[in-house]
Amino acid sequence: MKPPLTLPGRRAATAVPPRRESDEHARRLEAGDVEVWRANLDDQPIEAVRLMHALLSADEVERARQFFFDRDRRRYIIGRGILRMLLARYLEGAPHELEFAYGPNGKPALAGAAAPAGLDVNVAHS
Repeated sequence: MKPPLTLPGRRAATAVPPRRESDEHARRLEAGDVEVWRANLDDQPIEAVRLMHALLSADEVERARQFFFDRDRRRYIIGRGILRMLLARYLEGAPHELEFAYGPNGKPALAGAAAPAGLDVNVAHS
């Protein structure tokens, strides 16, 4: 696993931390906190792809279907599933219930009941 990306004066973490029964929804942010997460979207077992696929909304499933290459489809499914799992931990909700709105360039933002949470999202692929 790669070392965490750290912004000065901010907390950082990598990948999705293992869940413990005592802190199932324990991710908390203070005002101004920034956390940077990164995950390997390649070489995920088919079980992980299936699990993440089950978390996606109808529009995300449709977008996944539009990828020509299976590798790109799997990366999209894993990436969106991880995004949903992480956000659900902060919002103390269910990953499959999160709603997103998209900006003109496709940037996701929380919508629906989670929108007033004040949690900004940025997804980068590199």
